[in-house]
Amino acid sequence: MSKEIINLDECLAAGQPLPDIQALDGERWFPKETTIVEDMPVYWGGDFGCSSECNEIGYHGWEHEDRLDMTMEEEEQNMEKAEAVFQKLIGKKPIGARGCWNVTHEFTPQLLRTRGYSYSSIMKNCDYAWIYPGEEEAPLVELPVDHSCDDVTFFYFTFNTPEHRSNYPIGYVFDYWKDIFDELASEEDKIMVLKLHPQLIGRASRSVLLDRFLTYAEEHDAWIAPCCQVADYVKQFGK
Repeated sequence: MSKEIINLDECLAAGQPLPDIQALDGERWFPKETTIVEDMPVYWGGDFGCSSECNEIGYHGWEHEDRLDMTMEEEEQNMEKAEAVFQKLIGKKPIGARGCWNVTHEFTPQLLRTRGYSYSSIMKNCDYAWIYPGEEEAPLVELPVDHSCDDVTFFYFTFNTPEHRSNYPIGYVFDYWKDIFDELASEEDKIMVLKLHPQLIGRASRSVLLDRFLTYAEEHDAWIAPCCQVADYVKQFGK
């Protein structure tokens, strides 16, 4: 979070150094401070694009492609380009992936395994994490998602066709997520993956909503962690 507007695309395109990004008062769920150019590897830290500071990178297409007819060769080319960018910027490639607009393909799990990914987060078939079949292959964890835990569902607004004009009250969304959390927590061994977009959840009052919800979950014994750490846990305990 910053008190000034920073256009990262323009800075990167021009080869300009990027300014410091520091936490504002009360900001406790995200990294405290970093200098993007000099500290990029430290900022992301850890192994394979994940750190204890809850910074994580993931593959999400090259140009947000959502074609159902995409071939494995096309997807792999997109992955190669995206991974090369991450490798250049931070010296690491992502180990997690999520399809654009929730699109996945039959070849996706095998492709992710081949390229050394640890987890996928796209399916909506259950409320618990699971490992894809294939005992002789590298384990690939699935961390299921739910449209109800996506900020797009509640806050995406556009006049473009097709129009989408969602602006739900903050209190309504908090109660909605709280009810989901309470039910999943009562069942145990469940997972709640929040899908958040900075241009949506980062707006005034919505960041307060996120802090309020995470605080509630923490106070009720939730383990709040990035997907890479959850995937490692699942692989370790085989759940």
